[in-house]
Amino acid sequence: MSGRATSTDLRLLRRFLAALGYTWAMIWAGLMLLGALAVLAALRFRSGPAPAVGSPAPDFTLPCQDGSTVSLASLRGQWVVLYFYPKDKTPG
Repeated sequence: MSGRATSTDLRLLRRFLAALGYTWAMIWAGLMLLGALAVLAALRFRSGPAPAVGSPAPDFTLPCQDGSTVSLASLRGQWVVLYFYPKDKTPG
């Protein structure tokens, strides 16, 4: 595969978009763009391989719901449970 679109590919894409209609085609294109951006963001923020099972977690600092921050280093020697959830009234 050369990675370049051929005339047959473009014809099939035009038929597909015509069948969907303009509005649905724009929604489809937007979702494809969002997917591509999500992949790029995931690749950008990847910091390396995950820690091995049983090894200490790397230090990090996260915001608390009251606006303060907490560092994992400040909790060394204690049990820590992380629970991630979306902010109220936001998508996701």
